[in-house]
Amino acid sequence: MCIAFPGKIVKVEADTATIDYLGETKEANVGNTKLKEGDYVLVQAGFVIKKLDKNEAKESIKLLKSLVPES
Repeated sequence: MCIAFPGKIVKVEADTATIDYLGETKEANVGNTKLKEGDYVLVQAGFVIKKLDKNEAKESIKLLKSLVPES
C-alpha cells in the first residue's frame, strides 16, 4: 500500500511540475492538466494523479506531520 503525500507546485514548465514536499522538491509529469504554481497535488509514480483543494491539502499535511515525530 502506498500513501501519496500532498505537495505544492512551485513551478510548471511544459508538462513538468516542480513540487515542494515540506522543503524537498521533486519533479512530476502533469500531462495535459491545467495546473499552476500554488496548486496542491498528489503524485504517483512520477505523474500528477489529482489536484487537491487547498484546505484539504493543508489539513492532510497537518495530519501526516502529526504522525511523524520531529527529530
